[in-house]
Parts: sequence; structure tokens; C-alpha cells
Amino acid sequence: MKPKMRAVVTQDVIALLSEDQKTALRDLAPDTYDQIVNARALDFIPLELDMEISRKLWASLGKKTCLGMMRTGTGATMHHPIARPLVKGALRFFGIGPAALLKTYSKTARVIMRNVGKFKAVSVNDHSVDLEWTEVPSSVFSSGIWVDAFAASFESVFDYCNVKGTGQALFLDKISQSLTLRFDWAEI
Repeated sequence: MKPKMRAVVTQDVIALLSEDQKTALRDLAPDTYDQIVNARALDFIPLELDMEISRKLWASLGKKTCLGMMRTGTGATMHHPIARPLVKGALRFFGIGPAALLKTYSKTARVIMRNVGKFKAVSVNDHSVDLEWTEVPSSVFSSGIWVDAFAASFESVFDYCNVKGTGQALFLDKISQSLTLRFDWAEI
């Protein structure tokens, strides 16, 4: 079964583009662009579509801008009706803060993504969380940029919680198809 994600996640990133940027992106990847923007927000789309859009954005806008858009776009998704109850529930159950949201994702990833492996918060401290991702689809490793884009998307929890933080790949193992992402933050 192919890895998939909700269309709304990629649609929220595309929504951040100017009309000129959307036109340029559409020209670079017309079929991919059309499949994403024409999907219903809650539809599952192939993960490869998001990866292709991410590669095009990275190439045309640069790494820093692309990763910032992933962070901001995912932040918008956190306010979408599909995610909002999960976010609010996590904050009520685990307390207010990035650790609560990152721990919750390990339990609720299937709401946003399908056939992408398993997530587990393996180390949770006052100002950091290590999120282990196992059974990672090989396409994630071969994309070249998607691990960084994925980590950046998780950084949206810092904006949501009004803290300063970063996420990065701490450990990648293509053979065992696993990776660990570390998220560190400080109060503003």
C-alpha cells in the first residue's frame, strides 16, 4: 500500500504562495499541482505528490523559504477541523506545550497520514522530544529533502505554543527504515 497524506496539508502550503508563485509551480508540475488543488481537503493523496511539490518549492524558493512555508502551512492545518479537536484534546490531556502536541502526533498520525510507518515519542523532557519514526517509506529517504521538510512541518507546534524551537533529523537508518527527529525549544 502506498504512503498517503491528507490533501489539506499540501493545500495549506500552496495557499501561502503568491498568485505568480502558484502559476510558476503549476507550470513546473501541472499534473501534480492539479491533483492536489482539486482534491477535497480530507482526501488522502499519494505522499509522492507532496514530495514533488516540496522539491519544486525547494528548487524555486530555496531551502529556508521552503522550510518556513512547511512550518507555516502545517500550522494552518492545526486549525483545520480535522486536526483542531486532536490539538485541543492533547493540550487538555497532556498540558499546554510542544511536548503534548508532539506526543499526541505519535498516537494520531494516522488521521493525517496513512501507510507511512509508526511514530513514537521515545524521549520527552521539559524542553525536548525525540520522535522515532519506524517503517519509514523508502521514498522519504530517496526524496533528498523530505526529512527536513517533515521536521520543519512539526516545528509549527512551537508557533502554536508560542515558544522558540527547532526540529532536526537526529538519526537516519535507511537499512532499518527508521529515523529519529529531535525537537528542542525554549520559552520566549
